[in-house]
Amino acid sequence: MFVAGFIGSPQMNFVDAMLGKDEDGYYALIDETRFTLLEERVQGNNLDDYIVRTVVIGIRPEDVLKVNKKMSTATIPLETSSNRNVLDTNVEVYEHMGAEIYVYIDYNGHKFTARFKSEDVTSEDEKLTITFKPEKIHVFDKETEVSLLGLDTKFNFNT
Repeated sequence: MFVAGFIGSPQMNFVDAMLGKDEDGYYALIDETRFTLLEERVQGNNLDDYIVRTVVIGIRPEDVLKVNKKMSTATIPLETSSNRNVLDTNVEVYEHMGAEIYVYIDYNGHKFTARFKSEDVTSEDEKLTITFKPEKIHVFDKETEVSLLGLDTKFNFNT
């Protein structure tokens, strides 16, 4: 987790979450919102010792997605509803960086940085509904900061 915070700019977002599991598989609970952890990401990793424990979720700014009514299920591969895979947030500040924009977001005191196309945000104090690319969610042990999903064996330096 320490190293993950330094790789990339802006740095990775970190938020505490409770790990859970049910018949649909593992999930991370941020407040009352449940984020599905893809089976292929957790496959071969025994997360059962972390059920109902606080873990740290890591998500890179480029893996935060703005959700709108025009998005298709191909764009967001998981169910999204008020308590699943989405957060209703507020834009605090944004910073134009040419073709993209860094957006500093607040969700109930949790701070996130997102990297969007310049036209995706129109004003500060804008209400945004966001989700995360499910294949890019990282899970860390809160105490040891070790990745609970292990290292990906297929590195792709182009993503």
